[in-house]
Amino acid sequence: MAWITDMQHVLDYIEENIDGEINFDEMVELTGNGLYHLQRSFSLLTGMTLTEYIRQRKLTLAAVDLRRGMKVIDTAVKYGYDSQDGFTRAFVRFHGILPSEVHNPTSRLNACSPLHVNLTLKGGIMMEYRMEHKPSIRLLGIRQHFEGVPFGKDRENQEGNLFMSTRAVQWLLRGMSYESSNTDVVAITDINEEDYSFWYCAQPDDWSFDHLYDQSVTGIDFMDRFGLETLEVPEGNYAVFQTPHKKNPVESYMKLREEIATEWLPGSGYTLRDAPELAIYHWYSDPNKEKRTIEIWIPVC
Repeated sequence: MAWITDMQHVLDYIEENIDGEINFDEMVELTGNGLYHLQRSFSLLTGMTLTEYIRQRKLTLAAVDLRRGMKVIDTAVKYGYDSQDGFTRAFVRFHGILPSEVHNPTSRLNACSPLHVNLTLKGGIMMEYRMEHKPSIRLLGIRQHFEGVPFGKDRENQEGNLFMSTRAVQWLLRGMSYESSNTDVVAITDINEEDYSFWYCAQPDDWSFDHLYDQSVTGIDFMDRFGLETLEVPEGNYAVFQTPHKKNPVESYMKLREEIATEWLPGSGYTLRDAPELAIYHWYSDPNKEKRTIEIWIPVC
Protein backbone atom coordinates (compact mmCIF):
# COMPACT_ATOMS: atom_id res chain seq x y z
CA MET A 1 0.00 0.00 0.00
CA ALA A 2 2.90 2.37 0.71
CA TRP A 3 4.09 1.86 -2.87
CA ILE A 4 0.74 3.10 -4.21
CA THR A 5 0.65 6.05 -1.79
CA ASP A 6 4.16 7.11 -2.80
CA MET A 7 3.17 7.18 -6.48
CA GLN A 8 0.17 9.37 -5.69
CA HIS A 9 2.46 11.74 -3.78
CA VAL A 10 4.63 12.01 -6.91
CA LEU A 11 1.58 12.75 -9.09
CA ASP A 12 0.37 15.38 -6.61
CA TYR A 13 3.83 16.99 -6.54
CA ILE A 14 3.85 17.23 -10.36
CA GLU A 15 0.46 18.97 -10.44
CA GLU A 16 1.42 21.36 -7.65
CA ASN A 17 4.57 22.41 -9.52
CA ILE A 18 3.45 22.02 -13.12
CA ASP A 19 3.95 25.72 -13.89
CA GLY A 20 7.19 25.95 -11.93
CA GLU A 21 10.32 23.90 -11.38
CA ILE A 22 9.82 20.15 -11.10
CA ASN A 23 12.76 18.64 -9.29
CA PHE A 24 13.42 14.93 -9.76
CA ASP A 25 15.37 14.77 -6.51
CA GLU A 26 12.31 15.94 -4.60
CA MET A 27 10.17 13.28 -6.29
CA VAL A 28 12.72 10.64 -5.33
CA GLU A 29 12.52 11.78 -1.70
CA LEU A 30 8.76 11.25 -1.80
CA THR A 31 9.24 7.58 -2.70
CA GLY A 32 12.51 6.78 -0.95
CA ASN A 33 13.41 4.21 -3.61
CA GLY A 34 15.78 6.03 -5.96
CA LEU A 35 15.36 7.61 -9.38
CA TYR A 36 15.79 4.37 -11.34
CA HIS A 37 12.96 2.67 -9.44
CA LEU A 38 10.68 5.71 -9.80
CA GLN A 39 11.24 6.03 -13.54
CA ARG A 40 10.87 2.33 -14.21
CA SER A 41 7.76 1.95 -12.06
CA PHE A 42 6.11 4.94 -13.72
CA SER A 43 6.80 3.71 -17.26
CA LEU A 44 5.59 0.19 -16.44
CA LEU A 45 2.35 1.52 -15.00
CA THR A 46 1.56 4.12 -17.65
CA GLY A 47 3.32 3.12 -20.88
CA MET A 48 5.04 6.52 -21.02
CA THR A 49 8.10 8.02 -19.41
CA LEU A 50 7.86 10.39 -16.47
CA THR A 51 9.42 13.18 -18.55
CA GLU A 52 6.94 12.59 -21.36
CA TYR A 53 4.00 12.78 -18.95
CA ILE A 54 5.24 16.05 -17.44
CA ARG A 55 5.78 17.51 -20.91
CA GLN A 56 2.27 16.53 -22.03
CA ARG A 57 0.70 18.04 -18.92
CA LYS A 58 2.63 21.30 -19.41
CA LEU A 59 1.62 21.55 -23.07
CA THR A 60 -2.00 20.77 -22.21
CA LEU A 61 -2.14 23.68 -19.78
CA ALA A 62 -0.10 25.91 -22.07
CA ALA A 63 -2.81 25.66 -24.71
CA VAL A 64 -5.39 26.82 -22.15
CA ASP A 65 -3.26 29.84 -21.21
CA LEU A 66 -2.77 30.76 -24.86
CA ARG A 67 -6.50 30.61 -25.52
CA ARG A 68 -7.00 32.92 -22.55
CA GLY A 69 -4.73 35.51 -24.17
CA MET A 70 -1.28 34.86 -22.71
CA LYS A 71 1.59 35.70 -25.06
CA VAL A 72 3.59 32.86 -26.56
CA ILE A 73 6.89 33.98 -25.02
CA ASP A 74 5.30 34.36 -21.57
CA THR A 75 3.72 30.90 -21.87
CA ALA A 76 7.06 29.39 -22.87
CA VAL A 77 8.77 30.89 -19.83
CA LYS A 78 5.95 29.85 -17.49
CA TYR A 79 6.30 26.19 -18.47
CA GLY A 80 10.06 26.05 -18.32
CA TYR A 81 11.18 26.41 -21.95
CA ASP A 82 14.45 28.21 -22.62
CA SER A 83 13.24 29.80 -25.84
CA GLN A 84 10.07 30.54 -27.74
CA ASP A 85 11.32 28.41 -30.64
CA GLY A 86 11.82 25.38 -28.39
CA PHE A 87 8.35 25.82 -26.95
CA THR A 88 6.83 26.18 -30.42
CA ARG A 89 8.47 22.97 -31.66
CA ALA A 90 7.21 21.03 -28.63
CA PHE A 91 3.74 22.56 -28.98
CA VAL A 92 3.50 21.56 -32.65
CA ARG A 93 4.64 17.99 -31.92
CA PHE A 94 1.97 17.60 -29.23
CA HIS A 95 -0.97 19.58 -30.63
CA GLY A 96 -0.23 19.53 -34.36
CA ILE A 97 -0.69 23.29 -34.71
CA LEU A 98 1.31 26.42 -34.00
CA PRO A 99 0.71 28.28 -30.72
CA SER A 100 -0.60 31.22 -32.76
CA GLU A 101 -3.34 29.01 -34.20
CA VAL A 102 -5.10 28.13 -30.95
CA HIS A 103 -7.80 30.77 -31.56
CA ASN A 104 -8.68 29.36 -34.97
CA PRO A 105 -12.23 27.92 -34.67
CA THR A 106 -11.23 24.87 -36.74
CA SER A 107 -8.14 24.07 -34.69
CA ARG A 108 -8.14 20.91 -32.58
CA LEU A 109 -6.05 20.57 -29.44
CA ASN A 110 -4.83 17.53 -27.54
CA ALA A 111 -5.15 17.18 -23.79
CA CYS A 112 -3.42 14.90 -21.29
CA SER A 113 -5.49 14.66 -18.12
CA PRO A 114 -3.80 14.34 -14.71
CA LEU A 115 -3.02 10.81 -13.58
CA HIS A 116 -4.49 9.59 -10.30
CA VAL A 117 -4.03 6.36 -8.39
CA ASN A 118 -7.55 4.96 -8.40
CA LEU A 119 -8.17 2.56 -5.52
CA THR A 120 -11.31 0.72 -6.56
CA LEU A 121 -12.49 -2.87 -6.65
CA LYS A 122 -11.30 -3.16 -10.24
CA GLY A 123 -8.66 -5.78 -9.40
CA GLY A 124 -9.27 -9.18 -7.92
CA ILE A 125 -8.10 -10.98 -11.04
CA MET A 126 -6.28 -14.26 -10.59
CA MET A 127 -2.72 -14.20 -11.89
CA GLU A 128 -0.67 -17.36 -11.80
CA TYR A 129 3.05 -16.98 -11.24
CA ARG A 130 5.98 -18.74 -9.65
CA MET A 131 8.98 -17.41 -7.78
CA GLU A 132 12.45 -18.52 -8.82
CA HIS A 133 15.83 -17.67 -7.38
CA LYS A 134 18.17 -17.38 -10.33
CA PRO A 135 21.93 -17.68 -9.89
CA SER A 136 24.13 -15.17 -11.67
CA ILE A 137 24.41 -16.02 -15.35
CA ARG A 138 26.33 -14.72 -18.31
CA LEU A 139 24.46 -14.14 -21.56
CA LEU A 140 25.79 -13.42 -25.03
CA GLY A 141 23.78 -11.36 -27.45
CA ILE A 142 23.21 -8.40 -29.69
CA ARG A 143 21.93 -5.13 -28.29
CA GLN A 144 19.93 -2.40 -29.98
CA HIS A 145 18.81 1.00 -28.80
CA PHE A 146 15.00 1.24 -28.62
CA GLU A 147 13.15 4.51 -28.13
CA GLY A 148 10.25 5.04 -25.74
CA VAL A 149 9.47 2.66 -22.89
CA PRO A 150 9.73 -1.14 -22.99
CA PHE A 151 5.99 -1.71 -23.08
CA GLY A 152 4.80 1.35 -24.94
CA LYS A 153 3.33 1.49 -28.42
CA ASP A 154 6.73 1.77 -30.14
CA ARG A 155 8.02 -1.55 -28.77
CA GLU A 156 6.30 -3.91 -31.23
CA ASN A 157 7.59 -2.28 -34.42
CA GLN A 158 11.14 -1.92 -33.14
CA GLU A 159 11.24 -5.51 -31.93
CA GLY A 160 9.76 -6.76 -35.21
CA ASN A 161 12.43 -4.93 -37.20
CA LEU A 162 15.20 -6.43 -35.07
CA PHE A 163 13.92 -9.98 -35.45
CA MET A 164 13.49 -9.60 -39.21
CA SER A 165 16.89 -8.02 -39.88
CA THR A 166 19.25 -10.14 -37.73
CA ARG A 167 18.43 -13.69 -38.77
CA ALA A 168 22.04 -14.83 -39.18
CA VAL A 169 23.01 -13.70 -35.68
CA GLN A 170 19.89 -15.32 -34.23
CA TRP A 171 20.77 -18.65 -35.87
CA LEU A 172 24.32 -18.38 -34.55
CA LEU A 173 23.24 -17.59 -30.99
CA ARG A 174 20.52 -20.23 -30.98
CA GLY A 175 23.10 -22.83 -31.99
CA MET A 176 25.37 -21.72 -29.14
CA SER A 177 22.63 -21.91 -26.51
CA TYR A 178 23.60 -23.98 -23.50
CA GLU A 179 20.01 -24.68 -22.42
CA SER A 180 17.82 -25.10 -25.51
CA SER A 181 17.82 -24.19 -29.17
CA ASN A 182 14.01 -24.14 -29.07
CA THR A 183 13.78 -20.81 -27.27
CA ASP A 184 14.60 -17.17 -27.87
CA VAL A 185 15.87 -15.13 -24.93
CA VAL A 186 15.19 -11.39 -24.75
CA ALA A 187 16.50 -8.98 -22.10
CA ILE A 188 15.57 -5.39 -21.26
CA THR A 189 18.23 -3.17 -19.64
CA ASP A 190 19.35 0.46 -19.27
CA ILE A 191 15.82 1.81 -18.91
CA ASN A 192 15.72 5.57 -18.62
CA GLU A 193 13.41 8.43 -19.46
CA GLU A 194 13.70 8.29 -23.24
CA ASP A 195 14.96 4.87 -24.27
CA TYR A 196 16.30 1.48 -23.24
CA SER A 197 18.39 -1.43 -24.49
CA PHE A 198 16.79 -4.47 -26.09
CA TRP A 199 18.87 -7.65 -26.22
CA TYR A 200 18.51 -10.86 -28.19
CA CYS A 201 20.55 -13.39 -26.20
CA ALA A 202 21.73 -16.93 -25.70
CA GLN A 203 23.46 -18.66 -22.79
CA PRO A 204 26.60 -20.40 -24.11
CA ASP A 205 28.71 -22.50 -21.81
CA ASP A 206 32.02 -21.22 -20.43
CA TRP A 207 34.06 -23.06 -23.08
CA SER A 208 32.17 -21.31 -25.89
CA PHE A 209 32.75 -17.94 -24.23
CA ASP A 210 36.46 -18.67 -23.89
CA HIS A 211 36.84 -19.66 -27.56
CA LEU A 212 34.41 -17.20 -29.09
CA TYR A 213 37.11 -15.45 -31.13
CA ASP A 214 39.46 -18.41 -31.53
CA GLN A 215 39.75 -18.90 -35.29
CA SER A 216 41.13 -22.41 -34.85
CA VAL A 217 37.81 -23.33 -33.21
CA THR A 218 35.28 -21.21 -35.14
CA GLY A 219 36.93 -21.64 -38.53
CA ILE A 220 36.30 -17.98 -39.40
CA ASP A 221 38.15 -14.74 -38.81
CA PHE A 222 35.18 -12.37 -38.71
CA MET A 223 33.37 -13.28 -35.47
CA ASP A 224 33.95 -9.72 -34.24
CA ARG A 225 31.72 -8.38 -37.05
CA PHE A 226 28.60 -9.87 -35.47
CA GLY A 227 28.69 -7.24 -32.71
CA LEU A 228 28.19 -9.73 -29.90
CA GLU A 229 28.22 -8.42 -26.33
CA THR A 230 28.19 -10.02 -22.90
CA LEU A 231 25.34 -9.35 -20.47
CA GLU A 232 25.88 -10.21 -16.81
CA VAL A 233 22.65 -11.06 -14.95
CA PRO A 234 23.13 -10.84 -11.17
CA GLU A 235 21.80 -13.44 -8.76
CA GLY A 236 18.36 -12.73 -7.42
CA ASN A 237 14.66 -13.50 -7.28
CA TYR A 238 12.33 -13.44 -10.25
CA ALA A 239 8.55 -13.57 -10.49
CA VAL A 240 7.79 -15.67 -13.56
CA PHE A 241 4.56 -15.35 -15.54
CA GLN A 242 3.48 -17.26 -18.65
CA THR A 243 1.15 -16.41 -21.52
CA PRO A 244 -1.52 -18.86 -22.72
CA HIS A 245 -0.36 -21.36 -25.35
CA LYS A 246 -1.33 -20.19 -28.81
CA LYS A 247 0.03 -19.67 -32.31
CA ASN A 248 0.85 -16.01 -31.74
CA PRO A 249 1.20 -15.21 -28.01
CA VAL A 250 2.72 -11.73 -28.54
CA GLU A 251 -0.62 -9.95 -28.04
CA SER A 252 -1.19 -11.95 -24.85
CA TYR A 253 2.34 -11.04 -23.78
CA MET A 254 1.64 -7.30 -23.99
CA LYS A 255 -1.67 -7.67 -22.13
CA LEU A 256 -0.08 -9.83 -19.42
CA ARG A 257 2.79 -7.38 -19.03
CA GLU A 258 0.33 -4.56 -18.45
CA GLU A 259 -1.56 -6.61 -15.85
CA ILE A 260 1.70 -7.39 -14.05
CA ALA A 261 2.43 -3.66 -13.77
CA THR A 262 -1.05 -2.43 -12.91
CA GLU A 263 -2.61 -5.34 -11.02
CA TRP A 264 0.04 -7.67 -9.61
CA LEU A 265 3.02 -5.49 -8.71
CA PRO A 266 1.22 -2.79 -6.64
CA GLY A 267 -0.36 -5.35 -4.32
CA SER A 268 2.25 -8.10 -4.41
CA GLY A 269 4.49 -6.90 -1.59
CA TYR A 270 7.48 -7.01 -3.95
CA THR A 271 9.43 -4.14 -5.49
CA LEU A 272 11.41 -4.06 -8.71
CA ARG A 273 15.06 -5.02 -8.46
CA ASP A 274 17.81 -3.35 -10.51
CA ALA A 275 18.47 -6.25 -12.87
CA PRO A 276 17.62 -7.19 -16.46
CA GLU A 277 14.04 -8.14 -17.17
CA LEU A 278 13.89 -11.32 -19.22
CA ALA A 279 11.43 -12.86 -21.66
CA ILE A 280 11.74 -16.45 -22.84
CA TYR A 281 10.03 -17.10 -26.20
CA HIS A 282 9.13 -20.78 -26.56
CA TRP A 283 8.62 -20.76 -30.31
CA TYR A 284 9.89 -24.01 -31.75
CA SER A 285 8.86 -26.94 -29.55
CA ASP A 286 5.49 -27.50 -31.27
CA PRO A 287 5.62 -28.47 -34.99
CA ASN A 288 2.16 -26.98 -35.59
CA LYS A 289 3.06 -23.77 -33.77
CA GLU A 290 -0.19 -23.91 -31.79
CA LYS A 291 1.44 -24.17 -28.37
CA ARG A 292 3.82 -21.24 -28.44
CA THR A 293 4.15 -19.36 -25.18
CA ILE A 294 6.24 -16.57 -23.65
CA GLU A 295 7.57 -16.46 -20.09
CA ILE A 296 8.03 -13.04 -18.48
CA TRP A 297 10.73 -12.87 -15.79
CA ILE A 298 10.36 -9.82 -13.52
CA PRO A 299 13.32 -9.09 -11.18
CA VAL A 300 11.95 -8.42 -7.70
CA CYS A 301 13.06 -8.17 -4.12
